[in-house]
Amino acid sequence: MLIVGENDVPIVDKTQFIVKDMHDEYDIKWVKKIFDTKPCLENGKPIFIIIGSKGRIEINTTDMIKLEKYAKLLTQPKGRGRVSADSSRILIKEKDGKETVLGVVFHHRVKHFVPIHKKEKIN
Repeated sequence: MLIVGENDVPIVDKTQFIVKDMHDEYDIKWVKKIFDTKPCLENGKPIFIIIGSKGRIEINTTDMIKLEKYAKLLTQPKGRGRVSADSSRILIKEKDGKETVLGVVFHHRVKHFVPIHKKEKIN
């Protein structure tokens, strides 16, 4: 925006946005139940596979909280916008060698911006 200042000197009002606050939101959607599959067991526990943007891991556990924690760690939202998102998939390894999707973890990084106004003289 062009403003006329003292002595008829033109001044430009520049607006710049800075990040005021940033927080992460996680959402877990379970697609299937474990009882609908025929899991491959190792040491009496099913083998879960988590695939995210940071990589892929296999976990031999029955602790679902631990499984969700690792799925959250494998997400990494990228972007400069107000909301950036990423997801990771939780799969189970079955006896016939298939990998069936059990759930998806969505990770949203939300940023809140505040405008800063600068006034500069035009030469």
